[in-house]
Amino acid sequence: MTVDGVTLDQAIPEFTTLQVTGRELVGYSLTTVTVGNQDGSTLQKKRREPRKITVKYQIDAETPQRFREIYYKLNQILSGENKKISFADDPDKYFVGTLSDADTPEGGRLSVISSFEFTCFDPYAYANKEDVFTFGDQTTTQQISVDMADKVAGKTSPVPHAIYKGHVLGDGAIEPPGYYTQELTQLEYGYLGSLNGRCASSAAKSEYDNSLGNFQLYANESGGLDNIKIEGDKLNIKGWHVDNSSTWRKYAYIIVTDEDSRNHEYSRLRVTLTARPDIQKTHSNIAGSGTCGFEGSLPWTNDMANKRLRVRLRYTNDAAGNGNYSDWSTIVRPQNLWRYQVPHFVAKLNVVGAIEQAQPGFFAKYGIAGDVERLNWVKNNVSSADVKIWGYGNNGFYAQAYKPATGWADAVKHTQNKSAMLELDYQTSDDLFSYVDSSGNLYVDIYGKSSTGETDICLDYIQLTMLIATPVTNSLNVINEGTQPVPVRFELTNHGENGYIGIANGKTSYLLGNPDEVDGKTTAKSQWIAQRDDNPDHGLKQWTINAGVLNDWNANPLQQGAFEDPAKIRERRWRLRNAQNSAAAWGTGQDSTGTTKGWHGPSASIAFPADSNIKNFTAHFYTQFLFGNMGMHGLQQFNIWDVNRNLLVSIQLWKWINCHASLKIRVGDHWILTDENNSKWDNFFGQINVQRIKNTYTITLESIEGSNRNKQVISYTDTVSGAKLAGGMTYWKAIFQDNAPKGMWNDLYDFWIRKDNVETYTNIPNFLKEGDRLVITGDNGKVTTKLNGGSALKYQDIGSQPIMVNPGNNHITFAYSNFANRPDVTAYIRRKYL
Repeated sequence: MTVDGVTLDQAIPEFTTLQVTGRELVGYSLTTVTVGNQDGSTLQKKRREPRKITVKYQIDAETPQRFREIYYKLNQILSGENKKISFADDPDKYFVGTLSDADTPEGGRLSVISSFEFTCFDPYAYANKEDVFTFGDQTTTQQISVDMADKVAGKTSPVPHAIYKGHVLGDGAIEPPGYYTQELTQLEYGYLGSLNGRCASSAAKSEYDNSLGNFQLYANESGGLDNIKIEGDKLNIKGWHVDNSSTWRKYAYIIVTDEDSRNHEYSRLRVTLTARPDIQKTHSNIAGSGTCGFEGSLPWTNDMANKRLRVRLRYTNDAAGNGNYSDWSTIVRPQNLWRYQVPHFVAKLNVVGAIEQAQPGFFAKYGIAGDVERLNWVKNNVSSADVKIWGYGNNGFYAQAYKPATGWADAVKHTQNKSAMLELDYQTSDDLFSYVDSSGNLYVDIYGKSSTGETDICLDYIQLTMLIATPVTNSLNVINEGTQPVPVRFELTNHGENGYIGIANGKTSYLLGNPDEVDGKTTAKSQWIAQRDDNPDHGLKQWTINAGVLNDWNANPLQQGAFEDPAKIRERRWRLRNAQNSAAAWGTGQDSTGTTKGWHGPSASIAFPADSNIKNFTAHFYTQFLFGNMGMHGLQQFNIWDVNRNLLVSIQLWKWINCHASLKIRVGDHWILTDENNSKWDNFFGQINVQRIKNTYTITLESIEGSNRNKQVISYTDTVSGAKLAGGMTYWKAIFQDNAPKGMWNDLYDFWIRKDNVETYTNIPNFLKEGDRLVITGDNGKVTTKLNGGSALKYQDIGSQPIMVNPGNNHITFAYSNFANRPDVTAYIRRKYL
């Protein structure tokens, strides 16, 4: 037992916890009312009674003095109110209780067994650690892998896939998926999900249809086939053939060939004709019709399987069966030629349901409703997929996927006699969806072959994996793994000026600020020109590398090196970075003549659409410019240029070795600020905003995350550059000469530019500012808010309620002003148990 972090059995070596009771069921205290002479009563209300936890213990002291010291220590540890109590058999939970009773040990003994009681006025147990939830879209690509574990036969939940089995008279995937209707049993599904070597299995069947309806007959007026059967290693044939030439063509043969007899003959048999009085009745005008029966057993070999065979009944005057002859023949359809019916498993895998199977509530979280919408979303956001199948067969193990447009595709196989993997791989969305039908189903036929003998197959495990791009969302999925509803505590960091924060879970809601608050006075809606594309799957497609517009402050600047591909590095927080300390990252610092230059490094540029006509604009950069010691150096430029690639405005941060950082700003042809070797700009980590309204530029620099917090605003009016339309932007980072090992941490985290379609624009300060921190709690049925550490009750809507989450998945949505950026959100819950 541990009380407020002190484990009694460790703090007092002579103390041993023997038994704990009272952590089990807790009943209700009921309030009822009886009306008149009604039978029974009516329940008015109920409440949980306090919980009483009794601890039975043993003390073995060596001396009376030590005996007294133990009880002094016990009183010290157990005294007080609302103690946090936990036990070694349930270490991740605790109760809150107050010592309410204690038995008196038997006197005159140094070894005693006794007990004490804690009363928990709150009868619930709580998790020691809070569960933490954040938006998952920073890692914008995730892998979804699902299998048949927890499958319930005949139901599509919780596993939306199904596997059917059946038998086909032929090798390969022949029948369409709808041919298979017998679903696996619950026991067979259990084999697939157990991973214990048990397999769902199926063996070949020896059933044949030898009815005439399955023969392709020709000239049946002069001949016919009564039946044909495969029995053991024999092909038994019975039929008849009438021909007047039988009076002088004295030899009779049964011959089996390929459909085109010129390709291959399998076997022939000289037969003795048998009596056929039935034929004589219908063909009495033909000589020999009374004795025209052909019957015999020919060798059956496996190379005759899976082929259309021609059976010939022949009269000839050649003892060897050649020479002058008269034939009657028929084509035997393939289903008559299989020695066994081949077992098949057909897996029906639902690509939409797979996502919901892996992450229940996924589509609700992202607000994607409707079957068609969900299927289109998967098609647009899946980047690759594969199906892995484990199993084996004694004559090979095969798998083929079904294309709705063309049928079964090429098969993959293995011939091992124990469980091994087959894989069907789809490298692109288009590749995958060429196999997916309009209901979102991907069909895979798993089978053996009988052309080399009797076959059986064993299916061990099947898995569908998809790589999907997760969209940005304003919804958070909070998973409560406890047994009771609990409130959520939120910590939010605001980004951009913002008028309000709204939180809702479908049942309760919270509001801070005013949703009607505006960002400024405009005469027309602003238009986004370019924004950071933080989907790593898009890599660096948004940017043009090393072809930007730079200012002329630095002598001989070179745009060299490379940025790392976000699709490969996949950081939790997006940034445009290059690998440190490498020539591939920074370039060599030399031009084509081999002459050593000054500052060099990669640039990334975006040209705005040609028809943008950008007069008034606001541009935003969020950058890191940090160093660990004064010996480090680096440079960053943030440039906006016009449609003719002339510089409009440039902000440069740079630091020289063993100096403080510097800032220089240029508008048009004028340097409007130079602030060199000033500790004010050391370790800048924050935003640089550039706004131009008419001819006036306003540049705001604010360090938000860096250790050196500061803010500065500079305004400047320039009629010449103010008349030019904005055409693009460039971000450039550099080091000097060959000093890569001394380079700083300087990366771009965010960028956007907005066209402000107004001749006059007045910014209205909003309730929430960039970097404001909110803490929202909902304990004891009461919601409270702190803004930057102080009370924000006066901004909180009177109707706000605590956001509660029930056991399971809970989708919580966040709202904010349409001119603001989504806040960073961390949600905390402490699981609660009864």
